[in-house]
Amino acid sequence: MKKRINAFTLLLQLMITGVLTFVESYWAMKPYDNQPSSSCLDCILELDLFWLSAITIIIIGLFLLISNWLKMKKPIQLILNMVILIGLWLWINNITFIEREASWSTFTTTEEWISTLWISFFPILVCGSIYFCILYFLVYKKLNEKI
Repeated sequence: MKKRINAFTLLLQLMITGVLTFVESYWAMKPYDNQPSSSCLDCILELDLFWLSAITIIIIGLFLLISNWLKMKKPIQLILNMVILIGLWLWINNITFIEREASWSTFTTTEEWISTLWISFFPILVCGSIYFCILYFLVYKKLNEKI
């Protein structure tokens, strides 16, 4: 019997991805909540993070569909999913840091990334661990038990 991802599993995984992306980004970038964005002075942090979370959902959704179409093994799919998601979280935190802090100061690109990594380390560690555990135990374990 073929191991195919069903619609419920996909939607559950994407919902978890969206929620944890927003939580991680908001947690990491909360110190810059009151600072204006350099590209939009009236934009609020929550709305920016909402749209960036939506982009993350689309990218992870495409990855899941492609990896399922390629019949990728589940452990490899989970590891690649985590790598892509952590990369997206760092990207979101970096562009948010640049928009709300670095553009108003004199940061080099290296300093921007060092600051982003420093601010993001603990939120990514915690949210990434939660994401991994939820997906492993609820999605992949359950999927393997059904088949």
